[in-house]
Amino acid sequence: MRGILTLMALILSSAMASAQPAPQTACDSLAGLWLLPRAEGMAQVYAIDDAPAAIAACDAARAQYPSEPAFALLLARALMAADPMDTRAVALVTGAQAELPVLGAAQLAAYYENGLAGLPASERIARDFYARACEGWPAPNARPGCAGLARMMIEGRGGPADESGGFEMLQSLCSEGWAMACTDLAQQQELRGEASDSQVTALLARACDGGDLFGCSVLGFRYETETGAPYDIARARALYERACDGGEMLGCGLRHVGQHPGQRARCARRCAARHRRVRPGLSAGRSRSLRSGRYPALSRRRGLPHRAPLARPRVDGTQDGTRWRARKKADRSLAGW
Repeated sequence: MRGILTLMALILSSAMASAQPAPQTACDSLAGLWLLPRAEGMAQVYAIDDAPAAIAACDAARAQYPSEPAFALLLARALMAADPMDTRAVALVTGAQAELPVLGAAQLAAYYENGLAGLPASERIARDFYARACEGWPAPNARPGCAGLARMMIEGRGGPADESGGFEMLQSLCSEGWAMACTDLAQQQELRGEASDSQVTALLARACDGGDLFGCSVLGFRYETETGAPYDIARARALYERACDGGEMLGCGLRHVGQHPGQRARCARRCAARHRRVRPGLSAGRSRSLRSGRYPALSRRRGLPHRAPLARPRVDGTQDGTRWRARKKADRSLAGW
């Protein structure tokens, strides 16, 4: 009997040990998912600044902790930061899906939505993957996928439009604390004239307080342009600095308040382009019109930096007869990733 009890204790302790996440590693410090750390209290990174170092660290973490599937997703994020068309990211995310189906589905959705990692752009497939990711709601890991599904429902992309259902979902996600959904909700409501300037500003303030640094940049722009907020250059600059310090490139471009408007706009466009390359790997939490395929044309008529569309790349990898070089659009890829 004592031998049986001892054996049972060993099995139980082994199971408990396997359920514990691996300790924090350099991979977490360099590529940890923003607002979705691998475990409570672990590092999270808004933007990957040193992609080669992140790749090396996540490779090492996978080798040291082969039973931790999250390191595959973090490695995929690092690879995308280095090259948004790196096909290895798909294999990594697909392999992690068995144990992390929600995060894996949201990441694949972001790839298909933006034509990343060598996958063809397909809004229909992207919406299907977002729907799979949202099946885990209200679990926190399902929030990026639900946000991606909500904005596709509102915009009628990849399937039938459902504005009321999409807005209800974004509102719920924002209320639960998913900051990126608050930014998406602000943008969608402003584009449709369904909220006052002050209401949009309040949503952006909530997003910024919740950790969406892009929301901080846009909020600062509203203080600078006196749109739904009192004119306050000092506060605008502080918000730009806060965003830029965290790696949000649009804030870095806007922080030079007082610079010649033309020079500042050019800087903002360059920074926004880089913003798409270093966004959090989970772009599922980011509204497409806020992060992909568009450059900002700062306008004082509205409080959100609007962006003019770019031509889509051809299948053969060219654009308008010139060689097309893919730029990173994923982040919120898982995110916003």
